[in-house]
Amino acid sequence: AIQPLQELMLSWADEDWSIETQVTFLLSSSDNNTLLTLTHKGWEHFPNQLGDTLLAHHQEGWTELLQNLKVLAETNNRRLQTEQN
Repeated sequence: AIQPLQELMLSWADEDWSIETQVTFLLSSSDNNTLLTLTHKGWEHFPNQLGDTLLAHHQEGWTELLQNLKVLAETNNRRLQTEQN
């Protein structure tokens, strides 16, 4: 599901697990910035400890990806400000 300029929701599964999880990217305004909120749900549907293990691995991966995205956005923002001056 997509709400233009606000929300993107998608199903997420890997080759070695058949249960689909849901990932949501939500954009909102915060002062003069844009806030990105990422939610990854559905881990409770996995058997035993597998959901907890996959959740921990995906939290690490999403954290790294979002940190890289933040650096890229800040770098491009500084570049754009320099070009405008």
